[in-house]
Formats: sequence, C-alpha cells, structure tokens
Amino acid sequence: MQDSGSFAVEEDRTLVLNLVALLAARNPRLRGRMGDFLAGVAKKMARMMVASRERWEGIDRSARRASDKARHRPEISYEDMREFIISDRYEVVPDQTFQISLEMQMVDTTLQTLMPRKWSLLVADNSAGDFVTSDHPVCLLDVSGKSSGGIYGVGFGMSQTAVLFPVSRKLMLSGQFEGKDGVRKASAIDVAQLNLQIIQRAGRQVYAYDDTFAYFRWGKLAKDSELIGDPLFLERAPAGWKSDNARPNRAERERNT
Repeated sequence: MQDSGSFAVEEDRTLVLNLVALLAARNPRLRGRMGDFLAGVAKKMARMMVASRERWEGIDRSARRASDKARHRPEISYEDMREFIISDRYEVVPDQTFQISLEMQMVDTTLQTLMPRKWSLLVADNSAGDFVTSDHPVCLLDVSGKSSGGIYGVGFGMSQTAVLFPVSRKLMLSGQFEGKDGVRKASAIDVAQLNLQIIQRAGRQVYAYDDTFAYFRWGKLAKDSELIGDPLFLERAPAGWKSDNARPNRAERERNT
C-alpha cells in the first residue's frame, strides 16, 4: 500500500482491516472498561444473592449440592455474608481467558462493520508534514454534525461515522459508510486537523516520526513543542509527571510522547 499509493488491492485491504479490527477490540482501555463492567455486574449479582435470608440459604444449598468444594467449605452465616458483600471491601477480577474470548468475538464483529465502509487513502507529501499516531490508533468519529452520538455514544456499526487509522507518517485511512473509495491528497491543514483527532483519542502516548509535526488547536496550527504543555495532552500524562515551559531533550520527548 505504501508503494502503490492505493487501498484497492484486496490483499492489502483484508490485512489492514483485520489489523484495525484487532487494535480496536483488543487494547488496554477497552479491556479495562470491560473488566469494570463485568466486575460491576458480579457485585450487583452478589447483592441480589443476599437480598433476603431465604434467597441466600437457597443459593448456598444449591451450591453445596452441585460442588464437592462448596459442600466441604465451612458454614457461612447469612449475616456474615451480607455484611461482607454490603461492605464492598472486596475486589472482583474477571477471568482473563473469558475476557480474551469476548475480545475475539468483538474483533469479528468490528471487522464486519469495517469491510462495507468506503475507504479514502489520505496521502501527505513532504510539504504537508507528517501524521502522528498513538497508543490507541483506531479513532472513531461522529461526523453527523450533531453534538453527540446519543445516549449510547458512537458505535462502529453506525452511519455518519468515520474510522481513522494512521498507516504511516504519510498515509492515513478514513472509512465511512457514505461516499466512495478513493485516494486524496492531504494538505498541511488536513494533516494538522487529523493529527488533532488522533491526539484527542490517545491514551497516554502520542508517537511521531520526528519533532516537526503540527496539529490544529484553538483555531490555529500548533507545533510539536506545544503538545508537551497542552492541557489536551497533559490530562493523559502518567500520574506524578509534570511539565515545565522548557523544551525537553530528545530522551524526555521519547519517554513522554
């Protein structure tokens, strides 16, 4: 794709979209949210188990009949179990294998929403600057012009959404259900605006080919050196990390950006 300057080659398209689906479904941010959701469901179920003495004792009897391990464990009174669960002094850690299986299902589902999209390959020449990427390079945008994606947010299967994926410092993919496939030259303004979208959706890290990239901020072009002190980026910085107004050396930039 880098050499051909096209996204029309079927083999390239299949490989890249599989990578996009994998990165969109299997990443630390989504895994953390899924883990929090599963833990929350488990705690709600636990509270339901001790909603009444009759319910808890019935569940306890069923567990002892179904499991040798439960049958031989010490008796736990309803009062003790209820106090423990209501106190919330415990942590639920979802099974990693179960989470991975859910993620792999999400990869297939996400891929099915990527294949029908019309993909534009945005090409930046030397005068336009470079695209950046991040630790969360698959970016889903609402392009409907509305203020939000509704109560459920924006999903990969929704119309009037765009998926951005930086392929290299000079190539960016943009996929929408509307429109048509094609190749388009990206101007310096295009590159800066797209870089802003990537930076806004980063986790804690932004990656660039070198320290000459630009991004669009507050209605004007911002230089790479401004990112270190930009609140947009600082809110994602590791806990305890602080920036001053001095331009950091190369080692600092590599560590923090």
